[in-house]
Amino acid sequence: MLALPGSFMNESGETVRKLIQHFETDPASDLLVVIDDVSLPFGKLRIRSQGSDGGHRGLRSVETHLGSQNYARLRVGIAPSAEIGVPLEEYVLSPFTSQEEKKLSGFLGEAGEACLLWLTQPMEKVMNKVNKSNS
Repeated sequence: MLALPGSFMNESGETVRKLIQHFETDPASDLLVVIDDVSLPFGKLRIRSQGSDGGHRGLRSVETHLGSQNYARLRVGIAPSAEIGVPLEEYVLSPFTSQEEKKLSGFLGEAGEACLLWLTQPMEKVMNKVNKSNS
């Protein structure tokens, strides 16, 4: 199942918790949270089986509502290539630049492939493929 919470990412933890409870699934094996990440350059992907929120408020919300860091996350890099000159909150809600738009389709295709790999392959194999190809 693919779910897109109607809230901002920073407040999505409650929705994630409700879905996990409703479908009686185990976040450790059945949940992949996909997030935008300004800590990664635009177009880079990183997948992990668990870990800290790394300062990402959306992951913090998910961890707070699940009471655990034990779930997979795919970080999708959106960091600008140059100084942005606007507050971070404004940047993440702004449209992509024309240069980013040109790369977006391929980048999102790679993210989709990473999600499919997560569904079908052991996590170690997924991490090796996704993280290595995006180093």
